[in-house]
Amino acid sequence: MRHTASRIFRTLAVLCLVLASCAPAAALASRMPDFAVQALCAAQEAMEHDDAARAVAILEKCIARHEEHPVAEVLLALGNAHWTLGEVDKARIAFEKGYETAPDNALLCRNYALTLSESERHAEASRLFEKAYSLDGTEHVLLYHAAAEAFRADNATRCRDLLRALFAVVPAVEPAWAELMAHACLRIPALAEAESVLDATLSRHPDQTRLWRLLGHVRLMRDNTAGAAAALEIACRIGPASPSDWSTLADIYFSLDAPLEAVRCLLRHDDADRANEAPNANAVHEANTTNATDDTRRMAPTRKAARALASTGRTERAIALLDTALAATPAQDLYMDKARILFDAGRFADCRATLAACLATNAANRRALVLDAYAAWNLGDWTAAERSLRAADAQPAPRKDTTVHQLLAYIEDLLRERDDAKRIATEGIPNDRD
Repeated sequence: MRHTASRIFRTLAVLCLVLASCAPAAALASRMPDFAVQALCAAQEAMEHDDAARAVAILEKCIARHEEHPVAEVLLALGNAHWTLGEVDKARIAFEKGYETAPDNALLCRNYALTLSESERHAEASRLFEKAYSLDGTEHVLLYHAAAEAFRADNATRCRDLLRALFAVVPAVEPAWAELMAHACLRIPALAEAESVLDATLSRHPDQTRLWRLLGHVRLMRDNTAGAAAALEIACRIGPASPSDWSTLADIYFSLDAPLEAVRCLLRHDDADRANEAPNANAVHEANTTNATDDTRRMAPTRKAARALASTGRTERAIALLDTALAATPAQDLYMDKARILFDAGRFADCRATLAACLATNAANRRALVLDAYAAWNLGDWTAAERSLRAADAQPAPRKDTTVHQLLAYIEDLLRERDDAKRIATEGIPNDRD
């Protein structure tokens, strides 16, 4: 499970536009030169008319005329105007000059930190976000931004320490904060702390799929395989689950010697895989033919209705609906829908009978062969399962797929153990003294 810091922990601090309006000019005048108040009022009017370029021109003219008297608020306003225009580098320069003029101005500190982050100067951004928090003292999210920037600067220990400070003042940890802490702890590594934070956060936010998935990963690293399976099951049920989620869960169940649970997950993997699958050129060509298009359109309502019936426990009605459709059009999709409904209902023998009819019309149907192997597996017919898997393995796969090879290896081990047991029962255990 690999995550990039830039994707997960993107700092989203909002710039505070503090261009003064004319209304508070009297208040500003008490601590600011008249030329600065006038420039800020004119720039604010330009910003209110969505003319950031004009605001920049006004403020730059003011600064040029009074270079010997830099005013932090004017530089802050200039940086905000440049930011509005998408001029990040110019905004950073303005904020930097403002910060040098007034290093204890929390807004300048914060905005300068943001532009440093945009410029990939994450270590500096982290320090400034932390300082902005120390100056403000109330906006706790600034500590999270400081931690996120430390993480992006590959300083996991500093990230963890900042988050510990945040958790000390805000015990109700947000999901994003817990996720960042877990990733920092994984890098250190401090796995027990990662698991503790995730457990506590999920008790308050049980709908967070990403946190359940991450908890599963942490537990795997702590060799708690059963606990990892439990966490990943919850993640998959909350969803949306990707094919890789189901594949990982299947691998865990194989390691726990729970092959039927693994098979269930592999079926869900196939479902998710097909949902994400883009049609290939042959499929597009077939769909463009008149007969294929007509058949697809005609079968779609029936298939949808059958799946809906099965999902509500009306298996017999779903099967009857599909049987009626099959009598008119013995299509592969209809056979597969019927077989899958029977499989999900635990009617594995009926499922195999349906798949036999499907394979009679297309022996190269890889999906049918794999599902037949799953059904035979559930019936304990390892030989039939192996036969179907080998036939499936001989067919071209839509993409790199190790599922069939993995199942074959597992069955081969089972068959080898069975044959060894039969041989020992027949021949007896050799006696070294003989």
